[in-house]
Amino acid sequence: MTRRAAFCAHYGMLASRNNPGEAHENDAVEAPNNHLKDALDQALILRGSRDFAELDDWKRFVDELVARRNRRREAAVRTEMAALRPLPIRRTTDFTEVVSRVTKTGGFLVHAVFYSAPSSSSASGCGFMSTTIGSRHSSALTGSSPTPGSAGVGTARVSIA
Repeated sequence: MTRRAAFCAHYGMLASRNNPGEAHENDAVEAPNNHLKDALDQALILRGSRDFAELDDWKRFVDELVARRNRRREAAVRTEMAALRPLPIRRTTDFTEVVSRVTKTGGFLVHAVFYSAPSSSSASGCGFMSTTIGSRHSSALTGSSPTPGSAGVGTARVSIA
């Protein structure tokens, strides 16, 4: 069973897709985001300034606006929350694991991209994330560095040759 199928089975959902060429089908997801942007813009106009002394002032402004807008839906949200099922015991896997061989000098390939890690990694293995690469000794991360232009999504556990 795929991760998506397991997720849907756990919550008793039937997965569906948007149909190509039917842009209106995405409105339920996109429209509230656009409405919030419009509401923020209008609130800033009414405020008379888009300048805030501190970042916390801006965050408070946004939080108050969102809270006001959400009050209208409070009863519906409570009804939905009462019907929610518990989360799965184990967090869903949000990465893809790839196995690769590590050379004696610490080099390895992930999704056709060559990476180099400290040579000590060849003794303990490496973990690859889409934005970082790290060497692990047992379960402790011993070092990491950015991976520019990483292709592929997720994590790779590297087996030692």
